[in-house]
Amino acid sequence: GFYTKHQLRTIYSLDSATISTIAPYLVVDTLYIQKINVNTATFKELNAHPLVSYEQTKKIFNYKLIVGMIKTPKELQDNNILTVAEYAILNYYIKTID
Repeated sequence: GFYTKHQLRTIYSLDSATISTIAPYLVVDTLYIQKINVNTATFKELNAHPLVSYEQTKKIFNYKLIVGMIKTPKELQDNNILTVAEYAILNYYIKTID
């Protein structure tokens, strides 16, 4: 799921003219994004997400080895596991409770 219309720019087959044409007709609702639980997901599941890099997955899993359970996604930014910019994006896609 997209959290902003600006993400359309990342789709290879869409040029800026097409995006400009269709953007006024699109609605983005972040409530429909299915978030991944970082406490229960496997390494492979988390790494399979197109916006989570291998390095980010590795850092998150190494951090989990130390703390056991991640209480909130913000904890990953507060402990320098994710940068401010990375957290701003991944916060839409990760969760810590069901």
